[in-house]
Amino acid sequence: MLLKQAELFWGLSHECVEQVMAHIFKASHPAGDVLFEKGAPADHFYTLLKGRVKLTIGENGRMVFVVSHAGESFGWSSLVDRDTYSATAECVADTTVLTIERSRFNEILAAYPGDAVLFLKRLAGMLGRRLLQSYQMIQSFQQVEEAPTQGTGQISKPVATV
Repeated sequence: MLLKQAELFWGLSHECVEQVMAHIFKASHPAGDVLFEKGAPADHFYTLLKGRVKLTIGENGRMVFVVSHAGESFGWSSLVDRDTYSATAECVADTTVLTIERSRFNEILAAYPGDAVLFLKRLAGMLGRRLLQSYQMIQSFQQVEEAPTQGTGQISKPVATV
């Protein structure tokens, strides 16, 4: 897969993508490998080539998102002035990723300001979609908690959504 096919890189100039390609490395990880942990220094940005990566937060490791489509990116903390990752990324299948080091990627974006604006716009869109998914997940949990079970543990009638 060419990096240019990854959603966040669509429309970036050929020159910018070539610079990124010159500084990425491809890594394969077996299921169970942890790519980064919540609170660890956010030093790398990742793009999935194949496999599945579970992102979890909290002490009990509650899943918040699964990266499963080639071209999906994660490790966004490294791009938005966060010093540490906000989640833990664990491979749940044999996984291959492209990885670029944070400071080098920032240098490349600084050299291509037009591409940087487009990239950050796409990043904001990606984060917005993930935020909406989180809201939907929270709403579904609230609906289940509020649903009448009549003491049986099963919801007796559908819960209306607004």
